[in-house]
Amino acid sequence: MPLTTYNCTALTGGAARALDSYSVEDLADGDRAICAVGGLLFYFMFDATATDAEDVSSHPYKVRPDDYADQGVWIEQEAVINPVTADVVIADNRLVRGDGGAKGVQECSTISVSDDGEMVNTGQPCFLITNNSYQENLAVGSPVDIIFNNEIFDIGNNVASNTFTAPVSGKYQLNVQLRLGNVDTAGGYYAITLTTSNRNYYYNFSPLFSIDAPYITCLIAIVGDMDINDTAKVTFYQEQGDAQTDIRTGTYFSGTLIC
Repeated sequence: MPLTTYNCTALTGGAARALDSYSVEDLADGDRAICAVGGLLFYFMFDATATDAEDVSSHPYKVRPDDYADQGVWIEQEAVINPVTADVVIADNRLVRGDGGAKGVQECSTISVSDDGEMVNTGQPCFLITNNSYQENLAVGSPVDIIFNNEIFDIGNNVASNTFTAPVSGKYQLNVQLRLGNVDTAGGYYAITLTTSNRNYYYNFSPLFSIDAPYITCLIAIVGDMDINDTAKVTFYQEQGDAQTDIRTGTYFSGTLIC
């Protein structure tokens, strides 16, 4: 059985991540544990044949698993001052970041990591906007900005006037779902454009239909590079034909910073 190292936040008490909470049946001789308690780091090794009495009052500490029967004890190997400390109590599962000036750590108030490894960042730039009414009879021969008048969420408040503005430089996942109605078969071509400061991304098609199409859904999904204060918006363009095409409800524009 491969050896395991456990990261503990208490020595005894039986709660999750306490050293004595791990079952003897799951432990192997030589398993290690690191316990951060009271500003100290304790290093323990599991001795599968030990029968020592539990003692956390004098060094080396000895801790018995709660389901101890006749053998198997954690034996303290070393105790050192915790080299990573904080000026305030860090919330459980909260990520910390270096504070270079103070040579310490700070709690990252928006990022947490569950015991199962799921990471949540409530401050990560992310948005989803949509429309709650038709945008009718769009002009022909010139670009038309798509109107998004319903904000579902906008973490960081980076969307205004149908436009997303990047709060930091990075790579952004950007997505467009555009529902067109009354698509004119006489149109030379249609161009849906996700316009960003660095480059444009297109969904183009020619309406080579026997009759006008009642609706068409256009999709764009890209990972794009954006610099701080770069913008992104969605435009519609129709070459030739009649100004009869509408933007239907169920049109969405979304994005998030991924790295």
